[in-house]
Amino acid sequence: MLLTDKFGNEGKLDALRAGADAWFTRPVIDDEFDASVQRLLDARKVKHEQFNRYMHLYFTENRITIEEPFLSNTMQMIEHNLADPDFMADDIARKMQLTKTHYVKKLKVLTGKEPVQLIREMRLEKAKILLEKRAGTPQAISELVGFSSPGTFALAFKEYFGENTLLLYAQTPNRLI
Repeated sequence: MLLTDKFGNEGKLDALRAGADAWFTRPVIDDEFDASVQRLLDARKVKHEQFNRYMHLYFTENRITIEEPFLSNTMQMIEHNLADPDFMADDIARKMQLTKTHYVKKLKVLTGKEPVQLIREMRLEKAKILLEKRAGTPQAISELVGFSSPGTFALAFKEYFGENTLLLYAQTPNRLI
């Protein structure tokens, strides 16, 4: 969002081409400014909700596609490195040829999540699918998804899903939703 003291629309097209979502000249009309800010915030909230839905379905048969190449590449890199407990945002940024700061800001704008949070949530989403399929013990699955400690994994799982890994693992497959 840009606020300028330039008269008229001078520079507006350049600003919009560069990625600005809105352009205001002085004096600003408060109602117009407030409505534009609210519209942008609402749009961002919708994008974050859509991304959360995408992420929850990522490891399922119901996976949906995402149009944003930046997010698609990020998710693929995380998926391919789930088992590596040392895999971090620096690795993704480097592969995308971005600075870590630029990568973190862009990811935060598009998803509402910090890279560490996204990686952790992806690990937990994959773990839940593996637990439901009984692909291994909770301890083995914790290693498969990059947790170096089964205790840390169990706590993170409980915090994220509100379920205990052992209880989910113990459920019969017929009772799963």
